[in-house]
Parts: sequence; C-alpha cells; structure tokens
Amino acid sequence: MVTPALDKLPADTDRTATMSGTMQTPNPSDSSAMVSQSIELERTVKVDKVVGDDALVGMTTRTFTVPRGEGEKPLSETALRFGIDRKTYGQASPPGGAEVTDQKGASVFAFAPHPSHDDATLYDSTLAKAVSLKFSGTKEISGRKMLTFKTANAGRVGDEAMAARLRAALGKKFGTDGTSVPAAVLEKQGMPAAALKSFGQSVPVSLVVASDATIDVDAERGNFVSLEQNMTVSAAIGDPSRPLVRTPVQILNLTSTEATVADGIAAIEDGESKLSLVRLWIPLALGLLGLILVAVGALLWRRGGAVGAGSGDRGPASAGASESAAERVGSLSD
Repeated sequence: MVTPALDKLPADTDRTATMSGTMQTPNPSDSSAMVSQSIELERTVKVDKVVGDDALVGMTTRTFTVPRGEGEKPLSETALRFGIDRKTYGQASPPGGAEVTDQKGASVFAFAPHPSHDDATLYDSTLAKAVSLKFSGTKEISGRKMLTFKTANAGRVGDEAMAARLRAALGKKFGTDGTSVPAAVLEKQGMPAAALKSFGQSVPVSLVVASDATIDVDAERGNFVSLEQNMTVSAAIGDPSRPLVRTPVQILNLTSTEATVADGIAAIEDGESKLSLVRLWIPLALGLLGLILVAVGALLWRRGGAVGAGSGDRGPASAGASESAAERVGSLSD
C-alpha cells in the first residue's frame, strides 16, 4: 500500500520552476519600435487538497523584471486551479466540487509515467484550450532519456487576466477601453481613410497570440523537465478574420533555467530512489515477518508439547492420591 503513493502525484507537492528570457513591449515614445527587458517567470504548482486519486492543484505564474529587487512585486500574476488525476496527471473531478479551470481533457504540468509518443495534448492557458503536441525525437539530459515534443498554435487570447492587462494598456494609449481605436488616430498614423471608412469613428481591436514551444519530458516518469517558449501577442485592428494590421503588444522568449532543470532531475531521481527502496524492503520485511511467525509458531508448538508431557507424568500420581483419599474416607465410615 506504500508503493502506489510514491508512484503518483504526491499530496504534499509544492514546486516552483523558473524560466528566464526577454519581454518586448511597445516603446512609449515611438509606437513603431519595441523595448526589450530581461525577465524571469516563476510557475508554482501546489496540491491544495486530495481525496483518493483526485487532487485540487493550484498553478500560480508570476513575472518579474531582472535584476529583481528585494521584495519587488511581480509585473503580472495569474492563478489557476485544476482538478488533476494523481495517477494519469490528466483531468479529474476536483475534490469538494471546487471551481477549477476546464483543461479540456489535456495535461497541465506533467504526463503519466512512460508517456506515449502519440496523441499528447497540453492545456495552453494563453489560448485557454487544449493543443496537440508532436513528438520530435529523444535526447539526454544529465544522463536521463527525454522525449521531446513541439507545438505551434495561434488564435485569440483566451487568458482573461492577460487580456485585461493588455486592454488596459491599449486603452490608456488610445483613450478607450482597449477594445477599439479611434479611426482618426489610425488615420494620423498613416492608415488610408478608405480602409477605415466602413468602421465609422471606432475601429475594433482583438487580441491574438501566436506561440511555439518545445518541451523535454522524462521518458520514465513523465515529468516536464525543460521548456522553451516563444510567444507574440498582437492587437489585430479591424475585422478579426481579416485585420487591417497586426501590431505587436508583447513578445516573450523564455527558456527553463539550468537550476530548474537540475532541480527537476534531482526530484525525479530522489523519488525513484524512495520507490526502489520501498519496493526492495517491503518484500524483504514481509519475508522476515514470515520467518518470525514460523519461529514463534515452532516455539509455541514445542512449549505446548512440553506442557502435555508434564501433565501425563502427573496423571497417575493424582489418581493414586484420589484413591488414597477414598480409602481414608472408607475407613472412617467403617
């Protein structure tokens, strides 16, 4: 009963992975240029509640500028909760009926042990949908075999928290709520008046994202060990299906840090060591217990035999004593 508990998502899981890279945003003084800054993205996965094989798992993502000052607040923070099957790492009913994000049946932060090369899906929180992963080969990291998966996707931004932040920035720039841009402003920026005429005084704006990612997954345990991601979020101005122009509002290029990769490998190997010890010692302990029980049984049998033998020796003496007593009683009666 001990082994399975080590072979699935632990109830005390609380791990943080860090990615580093750059974030580009529009230059406030020159809308045609982008400004780049170094950032770190921290993603914490924590099990909040467990009932049997179902777990309520929180995932918090924070973005910081680099270098980071002591006590510095994140540039952004997003918190999601998921219902996770502790054995398959797929979707499950959340304990207690808690409100969670619908991950569309996809994995979120890991696969089940010995993952398949085919039909792998991942929940993309930016698009708020499940995306397909394509197996692209194997590699080794710190002596462990990894399966490499790739994905490339595009669509509307489904992360409402991200969309709200970007709309607020667009609204501040254009004096709107961020869902539209005054046609006059676009005309001043050089957009032909004829192209804007059908929209009237305000031109709609949609937030769209294009991203690609490469994930290295431990071939034995299914843990995500390393991630590389590139993402461009743009403001699509005009008809969403055929925008007049796409203006980048945020470009991210991120890679797992060496420390995060090393920590991930160490966690896997530590778990495997505990699992191996349990699988080795439980049979040995049961075997030893069996020997003890056999020894105790033999000892009791021997002691039982000794007691029986003692009773046989005392039997005739007791009978003789009874007879003598009977004779005395008889003589008295005479």
